[in-house]
Amino acid sequence: FNTAQYDEALNNINRITPDFFAFKLDIKNLTVQIFYELGYFEEALSQIKSYKEYLRKDKLLNMEKRKRYFSFLKFTENLVLHRAGTKNTDIGYLRYRISTHKATAFKPWLMEKVMMLDTKAKRSA
Repeated sequence: FNTAQYDEALNNINRITPDFFAFKLDIKNLTVQIFYELGYFEEALSQIKSYKEYLRKDKLLNMEKRKRYFSFLKFTENLVLHRAGTKNTDIGYLRYRISTHKATAFKPWLMEKVMMLDTKAKRSA
């Protein structure tokens, strides 16, 4: 994933059998990020929806981690909808919300993605 070989990362993830609880979350997080990177917006939104449901039902995950993952999913969903053209999001405001939100998983990745969208928006304006 970190080498931007997203198709290969997705193939590798699909071969993993998540027997350990923590791996399930890692796989779900990476899958959301990979779908976003590849521009698979419907798949990303579907994964986000099912992941949110998984988090709601999971009784083993502590509340702090749950909040961090929900925030990650909320912000990623906004990014996906913006990139897909189905939601006109104020990218500057979204960048502000991500940067000031305390409990967010994968904040550096989110900031990188929102900055890329912000740069594109400024170029096309």
